[in-house]
Amino acid sequence: MSFSLEQFVVKTARFHLKGNLAVLMGVVIATASLTGALLVGD
Repeated sequence: MSFSLEQFVVKTARFHLKGNLAVLMGVVIATASLTGALLVGD
């Protein structure tokens, strides 16, 4: 079974999608809370 580079990238991205989304959501929440704290000045 041989994969082309494109197939490999797509299969890898699908496999790691949930983990990547969890990390992305963590970064978004952390950025929002830090930005909010800076805007409020606390």
